[in-house]
Amino acid sequence: MDLRNRGAESVPLMDTTASPMRPEKDDGLGRSLLARNMPRWTDESRHDRPKELNNAAFSTVQVLNSMIGSGVLSFPYVFANCGWILSILLLGLSAVVCYATSIMLLRVGQAVGHPKGELSEVIEKTLGVPWRKGVDICIALSCLGALLTYYNVIGTLGSDLLKSVRHDDGAELVVDTYAGFMFVVVGLVAAPPCFFREYGELTPISLLSLSFIVFTTLVVMGKGIDKGHAIPAGPDSWYAPVTLLGNFVYATSMQYVVFEMYASMEATSRPAVKSVVAGAVGCGCSILLVMGLGGVAAIGSDVDSDVLSSLDSKTILVKVLYGCTIAHLCFYIPNDFIIGRLFFWRSWGVNYLQMPEQRHVFTTFCFVFGPLALMASIPRDMVNGVFELCIALTGEIPTTIAALVAPCLAYRAAVLDRGEADAPVSAAQTTAILYGAYFVLFISPIVTLYQFIDDCVDDGCASYDGRR
Repeated sequence: MDLRNRGAESVPLMDTTASPMRPEKDDGLGRSLLARNMPRWTDESRHDRPKELNNAAFSTVQVLNSMIGSGVLSFPYVFANCGWILSILLLGLSAVVCYATSIMLLRVGQAVGHPKGELSEVIEKTLGVPWRKGVDICIALSCLGALLTYYNVIGTLGSDLLKSVRHDDGAELVVDTYAGFMFVVVGLVAAPPCFFREYGELTPISLLSLSFIVFTTLVVMGKGIDKGHAIPAGPDSWYAPVTLLGNFVYATSMQYVVFEMYASMEATSRPAVKSVVAGAVGCGCSILLVMGLGGVAAIGSDVDSDVLSSLDSKTILVKVLYGCTIAHLCFYIPNDFIIGRLFFWRSWGVNYLQMPEQRHVFTTFCFVFGPLALMASIPRDMVNGVFELCIALTGEIPTTIAALVAPCLAYRAAVLDRGEADAPVSAAQTTAILYGAYFVLFISPIVTLYQFIDDCVDDGCASYDGRR
């Protein structure tokens, strides 16, 4: 696979020529049917493209942060159930596929002639309007499912942390509860950055988010070195690797932010975009590898799907890890929120950067606190089971479509079918990635449903705890 930087050929990675793929049916996403009939949703005096804010290093931080969310906490569980040999192979394969599909998208952007690129525009020009809307909705759904899990982890860890540090045996406070802690912390810490409009504005927050999860990963690795539990070499059941394939796709997916990152890069830094993607993928998969191996070595093969819940919460160090994870998620939530909000409105044909200020504030408030209220309304002891199944399927199906299937199909239409001489990924490699994506898309959910039904029959549906 020839994915090397081609030097001068990548400057600029995307040109400004007219698209040869298909004629424009309107004058941009901001002037879709909804925007034309409801002009109050679009203020054309506002800029319609992201500002150029970040250099190559900050762009790497952004993309890396988009990969490393709460999914990293499940990787000890993944390694324990798949075995370290298969887990390392799948993680390495996921890294190659993530990089390849990201480069595919950037090359498609060049082929269809977008100056800075925009995933929705690129998909529409190569695959048509239905695909564009479908991919937009898939990304929005994937981000929504992720937000619900983040809220859940914050409420669970936070309430346990507060109860463990109180020694007065007094009446339970609102902030001590699962729902109360979730509302207070998300409202005060995570919600304010969600009012930013652009992905590129999140770089300082992304850096904070990464620092907390890297610290947590290093501590877990240290515990693994100290405890030295054996790490299983092979899978513990025939279906475990199949149901956990979605975890690898989910944990390494960031393709849908590649264009947003590219658009927010300084013009002088754009020739290094391939190095940015490679660096982010390499660092992200390294963090997942260290957490996976370290978590199993620290706990053993019976590690929970959230590694922190397997640690002794009475120790000060684990309390610190709880706090670091809560901080990480609070600073990570704006990342998925801004991307999910952006693509939700794109599915309606509205350029969110041009939304009037009052509507921006109102919709952001609703999109933050609506899912938060939904999550808080579900009793903590009922979070598992059917809800976790829905979250698992939401992560597997929409993420695979948006991160793997759509990039491959768009690349085939815009580059391979036109016989481009400088295609960075061959037709055979593209087909192999597509077949793998179809397996995750169609087979993994069936096996996941089988596992859920099996858990329901044996131990009750609440025993199903998902894998994210």
